[in-house]
Amino acid sequence: MGKTTDVETAINLEMFYQSISKRHMKPNVMINKTIKDLSNHYQIGVLTNGRKGWKSDKLEAIGLE
Repeated sequence: MGKTTDVETAINLEMFYQSISKRHMKPNVMINKTIKDLSNHYQIGVLTNGRKGWKSDKLEAIGLE
């Protein structure tokens, strides 16, 4: 959008986004059951290019920690 900002503002915005996002994440019972069933037969993993802490927070919020 042609706008720039300083690092501190960007970090604060990201932290705000994460706090709001996590509160609105909800488990999907059917998907979680499917993943649990699959994990009885297969090794399940998560691949991401994001930060480990934030990804762990999201997995916890949707019941897949």
